[in-house]
Amino acid sequence: FPIVFANILENVLLLERETITRSTKKKGYLIISGLLKGQETEILKAYEKDFKLVEMEVKGDWVALLTQRIDS
Repeated sequence: FPIVFANILENVLLLERETITRSTKKKGYLIISGLLKGQETEILKAYEKDFKLVEMEVKGDWVALLTQRIDS
């Protein structure tokens, strides 16, 4: 898909990383939200091989990430 939106728990994002990555087209976007502040570091590290961070939005204790799939 050109855009994948994942508003799920951190542990699910980590467990399903391969499926989420395969579901996102090359140069497509992955939006991850519903993360608690501090969880974005581990998520970005887990996905850094396939995605680059485009933008991060923080509201209160919540974080949303806009990433773009890179060619690997």
